[in-house]
Amino acid sequence: MFNPQSDAPLTLEFEEPSGDPAADLERGVQLLREVQSADRGPSLRLYRPDPTLAFGQRDVRLAGYEAAREEGRATGICPVGAQGWRARRGISPRNADR
Repeated sequence: MFNPQSDAPLTLEFEEPSGDPAADLERGVQLLREVQSADRGPSLRLYRPDPTLAFGQRDVRLAGYEAAREEGRATGICPVGAQGWRARRGISPRNADR
């Protein structure tokens, strides 16, 4: 996609975590859409996310998916849905039963 603002100065976005990892993830998607549609110029978002357990689309079909989500919740890590990333933090459907 062509972005007519590509020669604009880089905007730095410094953000604090909202306490809702799913909302923080959606904020990143929103920023990408704004740049894609030329509503925002080149941007760099810097933030430190809260502990998050992210699952990819393939993960939701694997045995142990629900157990991994529950284990994450039990340890205070917020699971977020299939966003295209493999599970993080050492808990995944493949090792949830260990």
